[in-house]
Formats: sequence, C-alpha cells, structure tokens
Amino acid sequence: MATSRIRSGYQRRILDELLDGPATVSALAQRLGLATSHTSSTLRTLRQQALVTRDEREGVRGAPHHLSPHGLLRLQEDALERLREATREPRTEGTNVLLTRDGPLVVLAYGERVPSDLIWLPPRRLGIEGAPLLASSGNTRGGAWCAVRSQPQWFDLDTLEPCDAPPSDASLGDIRTWTQGGRRLALVRARVMSGQDRWTMPPGTWFETEPPHETAPAALNRSSVNLGLVQGTQVPCRPSTPILGQLGEAWRREALLKGQHGFTVLRSARPEPMAMRPQSLLRTWMRHRHPRLSEAELDRRTQRVLDRLRGNRRGRPSEVAHAALAAFGPTTWVEGETSFHELARTNGEGTRAIWEWVLEHASDAVQGEWTLDAKHAKLLKRVMADGRCRLLVAGDARLKEHKQGTWLIDHDGERWVHLNEVTRLRLAQDRQQRPRKPNLWEGTIPRSAADLMAGQTNDDVGRQSERTTAAGDREIRRALAVWPEGDDDLADEMEREHPLAAWIASTAGERGRRWRRIGAVIPDAWIGLHEANMASDAWLSNDASRAMHDERATYALELARRFEQDPTRQPQPEGAPSHSVACTARLLLLRGGDPPAPEDVGAWMDDPLHFETVLPRVWQVVTSLPLREGPRNGPLATWHAWFSAPNAPPNVDTIIRRCEDLPWRWWAPWLPEWLPNVLASARGRRWLEGCDLIWPIIATALDGEGPPGCAPPNPHLSFDGRDLSDVHLIEESPQTEALFDLAEGAIAAQEGRPPPLGRTHPEACWLLTSPELWPTFVGLGKETGPLSLALRHRRVDR
Repeated sequence: MATSRIRSGYQRRILDELLDGPATVSALAQRLGLATSHTSSTLRTLRQQALVTRDEREGVRGAPHHLSPHGLLRLQEDALERLREATREPRTEGTNVLLTRDGPLVVLAYGERVPSDLIWLPPRRLGIEGAPLLASSGNTRGGAWCAVRSQPQWFDLDTLEPCDAPPSDASLGDIRTWTQGGRRLALVRARVMSGQDRWTMPPGTWFETEPPHETAPAALNRSSVNLGLVQGTQVPCRPSTPILGQLGEAWRREALLKGQHGFTVLRSARPEPMAMRPQSLLRTWMRHRHPRLSEAELDRRTQRVLDRLRGNRRGRPSEVAHAALAAFGPTTWVEGETSFHELARTNGEGTRAIWEWVLEHASDAVQGEWTLDAKHAKLLKRVMADGRCRLLVAGDARLKEHKQGTWLIDHDGERWVHLNEVTRLRLAQDRQQRPRKPNLWEGTIPRSAADLMAGQTNDDVGRQSERTTAAGDREIRRALAVWPEGDDDLADEMEREHPLAAWIASTAGERGRRWRRIGAVIPDAWIGLHEANMASDAWLSNDASRAMHDERATYALELARRFEQDPTRQPQPEGAPSHSVACTARLLLLRGGDPPAPEDVGAWMDDPLHFETVLPRVWQVVTSLPLREGPRNGPLATWHAWFSAPNAPPNVDTIIRRCEDLPWRWWAPWLPEWLPNVLASARGRRWLEGCDLIWPIIATALDGEGPPGCAPPNPHLSFDGRDLSDVHLIEESPQTEALFDLAEGAIAAQEGRPPPLGRTHPEACWLLTSPELWPTFVGLGKETGPLSLALRHRRVDR
C-alpha cells in the first residue's frame, strides 16, 4: 500500500478529531484549542481535497463537518507511513511505539493485544541499552491514562496490508521474535484523559506495557454512582452526574438501579403484591388534580380518599378513590417517607405524582427509570436539573435527545459509557456476579433483636414502617444491611451519634467490648443480639438480666452449663450476683434433694426463668417468702394465687389466666370441669377462638399430677356427662380445629360411637380414649407433627 504523511499539523489534528464524529467549526476550535479562523480555513482546504464534507441541509452557518471515506483513508496512510519509519530499523527495547501526539490525541502501534479501552502509557522511555532515561531538568514526569477511540487495526508491516490479529494466547515477545514470524502491529488511536501536561514521551518512542503507577483518571471518579468496572481493568467507573442511559432489558435496569443508594424509582420485573407508598404522595397527586384547592381543603379531601382506600369508610368507592386506585394500584399507605417507589401497576398520573413527590421530599441521591412520554418533557428537565438526580435510565431512546454529559447505553451485548462527546469506554458485565448487597436494609425495620433473628421482617406484621427514611431510621438500615456478619468500621463510625445502629452493625466478637462503651444506652429489646456463647461470665451474671424473657432464659442456660463444666467459675455465695440470670443458673444446677439458697429463690421470684423446670424444685421455699408482684412474674403470681386457695371455684377469667400463664400439664386434670364453663361464657368463647392450644393432646394428661403444691381432683375427672354442645356457638376456623376435635371426640365417647375423623389429624379424637381400646392401626402413620408424635407415644405406653 502506497503511503504518505500529512504534512500539515492542523489538517492532521482536525481529521483525527472528526474521527470521533461530526462537529461544527466552533466545536472543533474549542476542542483543539485553535483559533476559529485557522480552523475554518483548514476545513475549507480539507473540503477542497474531499477529505471532509459539510452538511448544508440547514444552512452553511453552524453546519457540522463529517470525515469522508477519503479522509479516513488519508489518516490511515499517514499512520502507516509513520509506522514504516518507526520500524525501519529493528529495535530490541520495546514492543509498542508512540507514532504521533497532537495535543490529547495519540496514535500508537501495539505489538500485543490491547487489553482494555482504558490503557496506561508509562512515564518514561527506554534508552539504547534498555535502561530508562531520567529527566535532566528535574521536572516531575508521569504517565498518562488514555481512552481507546476505535477498534485496533492490525497490519502486516512487510506489505502494510490489513491482517488478522494474533491469537489471544500467543506470546509475541520482543521485536526479534515477531520479525521472524511475520511482522505485524496494531494501530491504536487514543485520547489522553489525564496526565497530559506531565507526560513527556516524544513520538517515535518504544515502550513496554506497565502496570499503572497513578490513580485512575479524575473523569472516572466524579460521583458516588458506580456503573461497574472498565472492561479489562479493575478501575471503577463513577462518572459525573446526571447520568442518562438506555438499557433495553428490564432486569439490567433493575440490577443497576437497585445497586445504588438513596431514593429509587423503578418498574420492577416482579413487584410486591402491595406497594408501600407515603401518605404525602396521595396529597401530591390530589394537588395535581385540584391545583386551586386551599391547603386545608386539600388535606381534608386527601384524608377522605385515604380513609376510603383503607376501607375505613363504608359505601361505594367514589370516583376519586377509583382514580387513585388506577393511578397507584394496590397500595399500603404509610406515614413518613419511603426510599423505594414502585412504578409497576401505576399509570401516567401516578408516575408523574411519584416524580413530583421525589423532587419535593427527597433528602438523598435520586435514581430511577423514566417511563413517561414526550408530553412530560418539562418534568423531565426538572428532574435532570435537580442536583440530587444521579442516574436516570429508560428502556428505549426517549432520553437520548436530552443527554448533556454522561450517557450509558447497551449495544450489541456490550455496555458503553460516553463520558463526553468524544470519550467512551466499555464496562464489564459479569452475568455470574452475585447482586451487590444493598447499602440500606430494604425490608421492615424489626422492633427487637428477637424479631430480627426470627426473620419476622418479611411478614406483613409491621409493614407500615417498610422502607421509611426518617432521619433516625437511615442509620439503622445501614447497620441492618451488614447484619449478621457485621462491619466494625461502620459500627465505629456510628457509635457516637447512633449507638443502637453501632450495636447492630458490630461483629459478634467485638460486641462485648462495645457494650462497655455504649451498653447503658442500648434498648433492652436489642440486647439479645449479643450471642450467649460470645458473652463473658460477668456480662451474663450482671447485664444479661436487661434482655427479653426468652433471651434471659438462653443466657441463664449458657451460664449454668459453664458453671457445670468449671465449678471454679461460680462465685462464692456471699459474693454471688443477685440478678435473675445468675440466680436461675445456680438453681438449674440443683440435684436431687439439694436445698436451694433462699437468696437465689428470692431473686428468681422476681423473674422466674425456666418456670416449669425450676418451680417444682423450689416451691416450698417460694411459699415461705413474700411475693412481690411485678411485670415479669405473672405466671408465678397465678400459681401462688391458686396455691393459696386451691379449693376456691375459679371464674372464667381465672381459668383463662391459668391456661395462659401455666404449663398445660399442670391444669389439664381440671379440663373436663373448666371447659364447659368457658364454652358457656361469651368471654370464654372469644378466648377459645383465638388461642392456639392443641386440645386433644391436653386431654391425654387428665390423670396428671397438677401444679406444685396443689393436688389434682380425686377421683380423676372425665368428660362423661359434660355438656360441650356450646362449642357449636364458635365459628369453625383453622385455629379452632383442635377444639372441635376434642369436643366431637368427647361427645362421640358419651354417645358410645367410635371416634370421628379429626380435623387436625385423622386419628386425633382417639387421644380421648384409653390406648387399650385402640385398633392396631392407630398411631402407625408417619410423624408429621405434635399430634402424630403424641399418638405414637400413647401407643407405645399402652
């Protein structure tokens, strides 16, 4: 191929700049730093040579200039001629060479594959013997980051004809290596992104690829929006905002937007059945429908529609309520703000109201999916101009005409980010990568450590606080996002201003030390986050008594195990802590006839942990000590009242209290006497409808021993002659199935009929009869729950 160089530097720079796309005279002059007159005259010469063309469809003034095919070929000839000169004599000190450098535009020849669109050019050139040449002037020199502007073009240096790229796994080595196997290099056009002033490598310099010695270009670190890594590098792309984008696939939009923090507006692929929206959003929508209403009237109408949507008002829904339902779909309206706004099942009015609400209420970064049409261009401009708007994407090209700076687009399976009109980079898309853990907890904020560990944040209970963004909640959500692994750096950051959030975010190993600093201000409901096996003996003995009931019982059991394994850890009686956890742990160690310490029993009476296990061993000491009723010893007070008057006939409220507070095995012997009384009372029937006791199993303990200190009826009571017909006044439901099994089984026994099929288990009613009367098949089924287990035990015991 015949080649020749472009002699004019102006012409070469303008042709090279037009390679990135058409531009006007003024735009070219501004990019290249040239005078407008010089740029105009050079373009006139290039038009006369047919190297560029001018689009005059809308007039000559301000018309864009395009690089013609002949101009593209001329640029290639210039680069190849410079490549021929650079490789005329074999050199051994480098694989790549800098051919031209015109301001930020460079042309390189690479003897190896270019790994990325973002390349690092070293800060030095090699000397004759391969040693680096140092700057004689003492000026600081550095490398440069460059963005590749087009695909590399491979050429055979012997013929200067295009050729195929070498295999990706081939090792090209130095100049001697590739001169023996067919010389070929790739022409690479790039634009310097940073370090241009300090990078002093002259054209014709050979160099080797080196790892970068400086941080990534500033253009890739201008915001907190992380679009991913630049392909082939470990450099994250955080360009300037606002970022507009066109991502065709919905799951890609959703993955990108949910990976950011702040307020998110999104049409989810799989939305929740009920969207959570703030009540103030409904007011914004109402204000748009009735812009002339006064504030007081607007509030009144909004509240009326809200009551209608919540079902608090009777009658047919109004036209406005229908319109609100059409605008927002099935919604749970909550107080406060929400950080996630679902666009699924919303119409144009609802979507517009959501964006207007975000502009009015958002206190953090905003990102979202734009689904409105062109008639909402004014609202779109407001959103883009708002400094909180960081990222806005659409499934089609509706945002393209509005792009001002950073533009994000998926094209042919690749994701490109256009940092400006002339610089673009490909981003890596790891389809196997797990979704990034959100910066904020997105579910319900749990009310206690027990709720968090039980996973109740995904239930419908308490969903009114879901995705709220009140000032106090945001730090809690940040802490919950790192639970249970924890993040001590985050916890240290929040400890001073938000101690509860720091307690949640702490790792298990650090939580004990953090308690010494902030334990006094941690709410009792959250103390249970401290794992029992990680807590010290002193903490369990002195501080654990502030936790919730089930957590205190767990701590007492852990302390008892430690005392059993190493008796030396147990303090002497005179110095032993008097808190309930420590006292319960010592009582759990009692064996046989060991007498309990009255001090431990006294402290245990205020907080009777492991009540069913400990009371049978210490009840005689309990009766000799005064009982101080408190918020924690309700079950003990119920037992003590029964013990004090064992023969007094109980009323319905007393029966209910005994059934709720005491273990069922203690009161089961009185069930045939109590149940008809409870069924005959409206108060009792309401209680039976809501309790979750498994009544057929309770009926197996009619011959039980009763509570400590209270003798059971003698002879044992039975359901013979008991009227249970009032059970039919109770509405059948899943919660009352066990009660109906008991009643129908007892009635069948009274009438001499075989036990009927049970609701809770086919053989549940057999539990009311003696196992000696059972057919062989009863109790032989697979164990599927407590009833089948009770049947099996009764069958074995017979």
